[in-house]
Amino acid sequence: MTGEELSAELTKQIQADTLTLPANALKSAALEELIDTFLTGSLTVDGAELQVHGNTVSITGTLPLLSTNWQVSGSFVAGSSSLSFTMTASPPSQTTIDLTQVLDQYLPSAKGLPLPSLTVGELTLKAGPDKSAAFTADLAGQWEIPVGVAKLDISTPNLVLSKGDSGVTGTIGGTMTVAGVSLDASWELPKDFELSAGPLDIDFTKLLSDLAGAILPLPSGFPTLALTDAQVDISEADGDYTFDLQGQAGSYGNLDVEVLSGPKAAVAFALPAGWSLSNLNGLSAFSTLDFNRAGLVLASFTDDDFTFPETGIADNLEGIEEGAEFFASITLSGGALGVVGKIFQADTAYVRGVIATDPSKTELTASESGDLEIVPGVALSDVSLILKAAEPPSVTLQASSVITIQGDALTFSEDTTISPDDVSIALALGSPWRNPFGIGGLTIETVILSIEVEPAFAVGIYGDIDFGKGVEVKVGAQFVDGETPDFLEAELDGTVTLTDVIETFTSIKPPSALSSVSISNFKIYVVANPLGVTIGTLTFPPGFSFHGTIDFFGFTVTASVDVSETRLSASGTMSKLDLGGIFVLSDASGAHGPDFSIDTSPEAGAPVLAISAKAVFMGLSESVSGEVTDDGFFFELKESLHAALSSTNSVTASYQLGATFAQGTHLTASGSVRFKLHVDIESIELPGTSISLGTVHLHTTFKGDVSVDLKANRFRLKVTAELTWGSDTLTMPTLNIHVSFSSLDQLPGKIWQHIESEAWQIFGSILDDADKMLEQAGQELITLGDDLGQAFKDFYQKSDQEAAQLLHDVSWAADQVTPVLVNGWKLTSQQAAVVLKGADYTADQVADALTSTYNLSATAVAEALKGAEYTADQVSEGLQSAFTTIGSTTADALAGVESGVNTVVNTTGRVVKDTGNAITHTTKTIGHALGSIFG
Repeated sequence: MTGEELSAELTKQIQADTLTLPANALKSAALEELIDTFLTGSLTVDGAELQVHGNTVSITGTLPLLSTNWQVSGSFVAGSSSLSFTMTASPPSQTTIDLTQVLDQYLPSAKGLPLPSLTVGELTLKAGPDKSAAFTADLAGQWEIPVGVAKLDISTPNLVLSKGDSGVTGTIGGTMTVAGVSLDASWELPKDFELSAGPLDIDFTKLLSDLAGAILPLPSGFPTLALTDAQVDISEADGDYTFDLQGQAGSYGNLDVEVLSGPKAAVAFALPAGWSLSNLNGLSAFSTLDFNRAGLVLASFTDDDFTFPETGIADNLEGIEEGAEFFASITLSGGALGVVGKIFQADTAYVRGVIATDPSKTELTASESGDLEIVPGVALSDVSLILKAAEPPSVTLQASSVITIQGDALTFSEDTTISPDDVSIALALGSPWRNPFGIGGLTIETVILSIEVEPAFAVGIYGDIDFGKGVEVKVGAQFVDGETPDFLEAELDGTVTLTDVIETFTSIKPPSALSSVSISNFKIYVVANPLGVTIGTLTFPPGFSFHGTIDFFGFTVTASVDVSETRLSASGTMSKLDLGGIFVLSDASGAHGPDFSIDTSPEAGAPVLAISAKAVFMGLSESVSGEVTDDGFFFELKESLHAALSSTNSVTASYQLGATFAQGTHLTASGSVRFKLHVDIESIELPGTSISLGTVHLHTTFKGDVSVDLKANRFRLKVTAELTWGSDTLTMPTLNIHVSFSSLDQLPGKIWQHIESEAWQIFGSILDDADKMLEQAGQELITLGDDLGQAFKDFYQKSDQEAAQLLHDVSWAADQVTPVLVNGWKLTSQQAAVVLKGADYTADQVADALTSTYNLSATAVAEALKGAEYTADQVSEGLQSAFTTIGSTTADALAGVESGVNTVVNTTGRVVKDTGNAITHTTKTIGHALGSIFG
């Protein structure tokens, strides 16, 4: 068809300047569809004017459309086999056509969609040679979409409607500017609102800043990212708009940005293989872990129901937390993660966690929603893996388990930190297990469920039976072949008293004597099986059984203890006790320990705790037996011991002691001792001087009290006594010995040494008085020494005359006194003669003393006697006593001391020669003296 032919055909349809063209008038399917869809069955143009230009026929006029008349201009283009049509229409001035009017007319299914408030400007109708028909319109007005903290402006909006197999569809689009980048965006109608644009390249930092602003600041040190091949989709729900951008983020892999009304924002990165958490500051601790399919989410909000679109970036992420959150699949192998893998029964786990403000406090968590069966009857629930950013990373397993044992439902839970060397985990029971296996009165504290994973799963429980006072017994059981335990074995961690055992497990009121009995290596067997349990060669009946090492007073014995609700009994042979040889308790042979028995039964009639033994204490030996009371084990010892201290000194001691062996290997003994002494205490030194008074002779029998206090690291022995010395009773200072010795036959020697060292304190009350001292010497209780003169002078404060008189009064001879005077006062012979005469010694006694002490000649003696004012008769008598010489010797002596003597005496006593010397004594006097001496 040519233009002329087309013009002629159109002219036929014009009547009264109005073109009325039916839809099928020109045999064009596209034009027919256009007219049927948008022009209500015919193309009507008022005032139509046609012009032909070759194959094109132009038309102008007025088109009634959307209840108003539009000024139109268009053209028909004829072709050999097809026809195309284009018409542009403008609304009359001062007339507003809303977008909703157009869509209500042509696309009513768009009703209710969040259409922008736009008006229609110029529109175009097209029918193409390709059999397509379209209605397009330019839209006017402000189209803003609120996203995050921003409003996105869509400029140059437009509408396109077309008819397809499914009916009329449309597109609203325009130019949208995001982060400084302009891009075409469009919304397909009548679909739900979704404005799409892309691909584009864009600055991620600016994008986030423009849309999210301060609500989603990037972590410190986060790199600047340039996004490529990004695709934008904006959707709407209930008036809220969501901005979604997906693209490539360089080394941070694929990215998905979600900005929501609120404002809220979230960004998800699908991190590439090989990306490490150490790329972020402070998270180098996680660099050793093997992560796969890792991702990173930055979010300004927390929403447990939020999900990213399923784009392969964060498809597995359910819920979102404010901050920077890492998620990944982690390999569960090696070390602590290998243990977790065994528990999870998986090779990998999905972990996620918010990166903390302090990165070193970051935790990654993986949770298992279902139950994990470990062994039949034991399953873990609420299982979580927690990784902490330590060096190396800390691995914690959080889990709980409910296990029913003999009717008791026990709930275990714990956060267990697993070290690289661990092969097990432990869960704790939240409260004590009371009356386990239905056994009343028994409580197990701190009950733990232990799960071993290597080499295979093994499950057990253990806990503590608390006896108080910090003493606990460990109790445990295993799950065997999927069966819950019917048997618990407890082992003591420490020592417990038998009283504690009785109070914990029975209704018996413990006898006080048993408070000193302890048990170590203590095992308790709690049996629920009514048939009992056999372990090796031992069979344990239902209920309780005990086994352990009983210890009291230093004895030990391994024994089984029979326990019922009302009775406890045990017997056996104890260990031999030897406290350094000082105290030994054994059997009669001395080779083994003593026998013991325990029986709390009232009808037994025997002591609750009894011992039969041989006791040897410091050389004293006795066979003993009896009851152990609150104070301990009491026994008596009697024996006499003799000690030869030297060739002249000896002591016999007879002991009668009562001894008590008490808790803690503590022995106390006390009683009487009778000493028979035959000893000499030599060189008693006077206090304040270096003078030795002499030797005390102690030959007496006396009684004392002795006590011994013996522990493993302590020895104390005390002796008190009173001595009889002559007629006096003296107190011996208490003897305290802290250095141990093995036999009491050594005690007499120590008593002797003690008396020697304390001699003055014992004898001083007598010896500090000169009269009493001389009285004891007279009874031969003390032998005075050579320094008696110094003692009189320096200690007793006596003069030479007083000393001589004291000695004279106790019948000391002059020749005994004279050395004392020389020792004390260094007297000459003349001085000594005077002192001796003053003490009532006769001339002959003095003459003898002077001769023996000073070794004087007769003349010197005569002179000394004369100086002491002895008479001539006394002198002559003294000389006669001191010298066994002839009378001439006496005469010569007299002549030598008497001036004027002129006669001497011959051996017959007669005067044989007159010396012619003048003498003071008359011849008659001398002669009389000599006559009286010689007869």
